[in-house]
Parts: sequence; C-alpha cells; structure tokens
Amino acid sequence: MGTERSRKRAFLIRILVLGMIVFGLVGCRRQPGQVSEPFRITINTWVGFAPLYLAQEKEMFGQHGLKQVEIVKIDDVGARKASMKAGRIEGYASSVDNWALDSAQGVTGKIVIAFDESHGGDGIVAKKSITQLADLRGKTIGVQPGMPGQFLLFHLLSEAGLTSEDVKTVDMDSDKAGAAFVGGKLDAAVTWEPWLSKAASAEGHVLVSTKDNPGLIVDVLVAPEDVLKDRPGDVIAVMKAWCDALDYWKTHKDESAEIMAKALGLPSADFSAMCEGVRHFGLAENRSYFGTTSNPGPIYSVFDSAGQIWAAQGIIETPTKALDAIHPGLLEQIR
Repeated sequence: MGTERSRKRAFLIRILVLGMIVFGLVGCRRQPGQVSEPFRITINTWVGFAPLYLAQEKEMFGQHGLKQVEIVKIDDVGARKASMKAGRIEGYASSVDNWALDSAQGVTGKIVIAFDESHGGDGIVAKKSITQLADLRGKTIGVQPGMPGQFLLFHLLSEAGLTSEDVKTVDMDSDKAGAAFVGGKLDAAVTWEPWLSKAASAEGHVLVSTKDNPGLIVDVLVAPEDVLKDRPGDVIAVMKAWCDALDYWKTHKDESAEIMAKALGLPSADFSAMCEGVRHFGLAENRSYFGTTSNPGPIYSVFDSAGQIWAAQGIIETPTKALDAIHPGLLEQIR
C-alpha cells in the first residue's frame, strides 16, 4: 500500500513539475485573435536551430517588423509538445517525421519552412559482414522508438524490400545504441557521432548515413493554425530572418559560430564539429524541398512515409495527410 501511494505521489509530482516547466518557460496561453508580441519559438539543444540565435543577436527579426522574439529552449519532448498543444508558443521546431507523429496525435499546426537536414550526422553502423541493407534480415539492431532514427531505419528497410518484422530491434537511445554496438552487443545500430566514427574500432562500418539519403531527417518550423491565420506576416518575418542569418554566417563565419555556440552553451570548436554533419536550408534549398502548391517537392513524400511507418508500428492510428500538414504558401511569398 505504501509503495503504491509513493508511486502515485511521484507521478503527481512529475505532472506538476511538467506543468510548471511549460507554464514557467513559455508563459500565458495565446488568446484567439491575439496579434501582439512576443513571438515565442520553442527548440531543443541542437546546432540545426542555432541560426535563430544569430538572427536574434543581430536584430534581424526586427528588420522585418517583428520586434520581440523569444527563443525558448525545452529539451524535454513531452514538455515541448505540451507547450504547443496549450497554445503558449507561436513557433514549434520539429522534424518532418516527428511532425507526422505529433499531428496524428492531436497537435495542430503546419510546416512552413525547413531549417536543416542531417547530412551524414545520422546513420546505421553494422558488422563488416553486413554489406547491404538486405543483409539486416534477422539481425539485432539498436534504435530509439518514435524518433528520427527509427524512421530512418524503417524507411530504408522498406526501400530494400524489408519490413520491421524482418529485423529484431532493441529499444535504446542513439548514444546507448552506438555504445552497445561498439561493445559487441548488437549486429547494427542507428546512431550518430561519435559512434559513427567509432564503428571501425568494433570491426564494423557505416552501412548507410543521411549523407547518402538527403531530405529524410529534416528539421522544420511548425506554426499553429491560429498563428497562421492571425499573424502570417510575423511568421514570414521569422522565415526571412532565418534566411538572413544563414547569409550572414557565410560572410562572418567565426563571429557567427561564436555567437551561436555561446547561445547553445558549447565551445566554438565543438559547435563547428557538430555542424559538419548538418546542412542548413536557405531560401533556395527550401524552394527545392517544398516545391510549389501545384508541383509538391520531396517533403510531402517524406512526411507521408513517416506517417505510414508510425501507423504500422501502432504508435498512431490514422496518419495525417501531408497536404493537411504542410503550408508552402508563405514560402512562395518570399522573394
């Protein structure tokens, strides 16, 4: 009885703390029709989102008429999703595959711009005897469920004519999966650096990476439906400032890296090293990835593929259609 009471108390405390985190970090709920600032964007600690800090430091949002932007860093996945559902943020940094999951679980909004893609930063390490994806049949693979790595694995298995039923998966996050592979406990693992580089020390190799499969793991900005209705100009201002920050970075590399590294709490050298596996999307890359309303780009097929994978895994019941979750219209207005 005492143990059960303790468990209930611990659960209630966790819920209370989560609520305090969400409310304390992102403030009050947005009211219908509210168009006043600030414009709050929630991100996690990831170099792909760092140019937002550069745009903020250089007052680029203000140059497009948006005077106050708050970048709210929340690493807890549940807390970030809760802040979006509660209407306490105006911009939600996610990934295409994660948004296919969230949108099917009742979180409303639409993708408006892509921030970056994994370009060699994620991959599958495997024993040297495994030379192609088809060789993974019957093998034991470490992967984190419901995350981009799982989407990457099952998407690539599908292309090789395999399904999730053809492999044995062990639930573990990317770091633990990499460590377990290097420790000889797995046949393969979906992971990232430094474990991709360490695969050779375990008589393994990088079977495939996102460098070979561009456009799959892509981070994006999602805007809530009411923000798109009430504040489209502010969303466009964020998108323009993002592109301006990337342009500034190209011509002021050291200064920009120092600003962004400091904002993320990283040494400049570590920040630059982490960026090697990332490719940021400017206006040209976004136009290619989104396409147009009449001629959709790759983002639509990636989103739909993710939805089908999550449904097949029983994580969601009915996938959201890409056409209902992606809004290319604002991007088309930027010149």
